[in-house]
Amino acid sequence: MKTIKNLKAEEIRKSILQLAIQGKLVKQDPNDEPASELVKRIYAEKQRLIKEGKIKKDKNESFIFKGDDNCYYEKIGNSAPVKLEDLPFDIPDNWTWVRHNSIFEIFGGSQPPKDKFIGYPKEGYIRLYQIRDYGPKPEPVYIPIKDAHKVTVKGDILLARYGASVGKVFFAEDGAYNVAMAKVEKLYVNDYIDKMFLYTFYKSSLYQSLVLNNSRSAQAGFNKEDLNSLLIPLPPLEEQIRIVEKINSFEPLIAQYSIAEERMSILEEEFPEKLKKSILQYAIEGKLVKQDPNDEPASVLLERIKAEKERLIKEVKIKCDKNESYIYQGDDKNYYENLPSGWAKTFVRNIISLTSGTDLTPDEYSSDNIGVPYLTGASNISEDDSIIINRYTNARYVNSHKDEILLTCKGTIGKIAINDIGDIHVARQFMSIRSFILNDYMVIYLKTIVAYLNSEAKSMIPGIDRNQILTKEIMLPPIQEQNRIAYKVSSLLSQISY
Repeated sequence: MKTIKNLKAEEIRKSILQLAIQGKLVKQDPNDEPASELVKRIYAEKQRLIKEGKIKKDKNESFIFKGDDNCYYEKIGNSAPVKLEDLPFDIPDNWTWVRHNSIFEIFGGSQPPKDKFIGYPKEGYIRLYQIRDYGPKPEPVYIPIKDAHKVTVKGDILLARYGASVGKVFFAEDGAYNVAMAKVEKLYVNDYIDKMFLYTFYKSSLYQSLVLNNSRSAQAGFNKEDLNSLLIPLPPLEEQIRIVEKINSFEPLIAQYSIAEERMSILEEEFPEKLKKSILQYAIEGKLVKQDPNDEPASVLLERIKAEKERLIKEVKIKCDKNESYIYQGDDKNYYENLPSGWAKTFVRNIISLTSGTDLTPDEYSSDNIGVPYLTGASNISEDDSIIINRYTNARYVNSHKDEILLTCKGTIGKIAINDIGDIHVARQFMSIRSFILNDYMVIYLKTIVAYLNSEAKSMIPGIDRNQILTKEIMLPPIQEQNRIAYKVSSLLSQISY
């Protein structure tokens, strides 16, 4: 069972409407004239209007009354009264039930041909209202007055009859209305039923469930006959007014609640991604796990990486970076300022070897599963950061190797995957990165700079060049701490719910 804390604003509004039409929203006043007397006056007035030829007589007119046994009975036309079973709910003693079509009638609108429409007001024309015109984006059209067969005055109640709009209720403006709506007209003259209370009834589940279930199709909608079975729980006129006042008093509070609900929804939607970014940022700042004084300092790791890169260059396994530079610790130790213990600061170019992708011509690749996989862009990386293969090329085209990091750098920037396939070829939308530190930690670092990379992207089709990666500074932890950080990040991200 939902508590008030779990309810949406619209659910609260519907609950209030339901309480209203069940007689549970305000207290009953024994001094109010019973609704049964109200109905008697409505029927007396109808008889007068029938005699005057202003409305037609209904041979099957319904009249509902309470018997001596305190149960409700219905007399239809000249037939004997029948006890009403399975009423929607109990109502207060001074309320009564009445059939919708016994006191109201609906009139569907008309649909003039579109060649009669103009988009501006003009003498001899009238505004034609459509359902969209009662929404946030109205598109006014006007038709000749002579073609306006169904019109409303401001304050009339309109009911939407078709498709996704079935059940919507509007207060009309002065003008014509189209076939997608029906106007409610009372079959009496005096104000025995408060218009705002009637509007509340049409918004309630009693009416809504009937029209939504009985609407035959998006095209057919519903008509007057579909409302024959609709029962209205009718309170005394004085209580109708009190109910409307009470509902109106709640509306500003519900509106405030709705705004807060919307803000919370946005926060809940954004929170996982913001939390993920915070975790990654803490990771590369040395704030996610404790430092261990027994770890080998990152400065020693950098010396080993430098030696290994020099060896691979001599073996022509990677290219020499002419711009390679090293940050080193001076006697003043400013280099270590604000760095966690055992960490070092360096340029990304010193700890990776980066290969830019190259495009192939259409005659150099196919989709026949023969040769080397060929990746062309962000669509080759799935939502879970795995690689999707749909093209292949000749084996001599290899520019990425197993365990290298793939980073998209054109169009969609910053998607990352690990090459767990082996020798592949990547197009210029990719960079392939051979990392000389722990791959998982390098991926964490790259994910933290994705926003910066996107802000630095240039040209009509966003893109970054290799130097925008290579010249970035990185705070480097000892290799043992890289492992601890990667484990902690993986553990925390697995607990974040999207």
